[in-house]
Amino acid sequence: GLLNLGGLWPTALSMAVTVWAFASAWGWLFAVGLVALILVHELGHAAVMRAKGLRTGPIVFIPFMGAFIAVKDQFRDALVEAEAAYGGPAAGATAATASFLVWRLAGEDFALGGYFLGMAYVGFLFNLFNLLPVPPLDGGRVVTAVSPALWLVGLVLAAALALYLG
Repeated sequence: GLLNLGGLWPTALSMAVTVWAFASAWGWLFAVGLVALILVHELGHAAVMRAKGLRTGPIVFIPFMGAFIAVKDQFRDALVEAEAAYGGPAAGATAATASFLVWRLAGEDFALGGYFLGMAYVGFLFNLFNLLPVPPLDGGRVVTAVSPALWLVGLVLAAALALYLG
């Protein structure tokens, strides 16, 4: 039945708490959309990890931080870790693109058009930020396959972004 979620309880419960937390700050519609975008992002990581034969734990949401999915196995090498790290932003960008296309194709008469455009912007920005080459962000895990020295570039970019945003 509905209550028989098995191993999905940590995901379901942490999603509900995160929706509630975001809704208390920005409203229910935004909260549901944001958590859906984060879920798709994490499912992208999970899909790549499972395709690579890695076992994963449940997706766990952390209000105002995002979410994570634990890997129960060791990555075979830096390339597999980079591919798993990139899976999230790739799926997240796809979800943001879908939101944008709903807005674009629905036309101005669509009552929730502005909502889907907003979700597209949030989704693109979230995934772009997450690709900064700084650990523990996904970009930091991706550039590990090239050289951990690129983390310095990420730190400079993160500092510039922080200065720009205040």
